[in-house]
Amino acid sequence: MQYDGAHHADPRQHQLDIERADLTAAAGWAEVRISADDLRVLVPHRTGLVPRAVVKVEEALRAQAALAR
Repeated sequence: MQYDGAHHADPRQHQLDIERADLTAAAGWAEVRISADDLRVLVPHRTGLVPRAVVKVEEALRAQAALAR
């Protein structure tokens, strides 16, 4: 999981983020990028209302598990 704060708008940081994402994918990992809103915004979940980041991570884990089958 990668947290995209305000400094990720900087062009150099943005390029580093792209390079990191490419390396992560090449290693077979799924990268989940979250923002402050993903931590703040609550969404429905089977356990109740949770931060949107929880759902994004859970969906990525389920997708990876499905690929492993």
